[in-house]
Amino acid sequence: MFFDGIYGKVKLTETGTAYFDTLNPDQIIKFFDNLTKELTDAVTAVTSTRITTNYRFVIDTSNIESSSKQYLLSIRIDKPKSASERETTFIIGDLKAMIQNMNITVLASGSSSKYLEPLYGYPGGMRIPSIYSNLF
Repeated sequence: MFFDGIYGKVKLTETGTAYFDTLNPDQIIKFFDNLTKELTDAVTAVTSTRITTNYRFVIDTSNIESSSKQYLLSIRIDKPKSASERETTFIIGDLKAMIQNMNITVLASGSSSKYLEPLYGYPGGMRIPSIYSNLF
């Protein structure tokens, strides 16, 4: 497949954003590392190297009517390294469903994943062509 990896994003709740704002740079890295581990552990048959991050985050500006501040965090799903690994599109679907239904999944009890916004899920983002995968 030409596009095998994808950058997507998850959104923190208002409470999660308030907590995130209290973290120093080292704690932010630990938060991201915990989050990617919790997401990897939650999705069936995914190796620990498939769900990664570049530690980038931005304020969600999509709802200009809202006075609340919420962060969007960058989460990457890397391409499968072998034919036996699950396709990226299946992992995207699993993450989206698990986040949207997190009150009945293991994500609700994670130290970082508990702060994810269920209504946002994991919308697909920028697809990464295989020839450029080393640049991201």
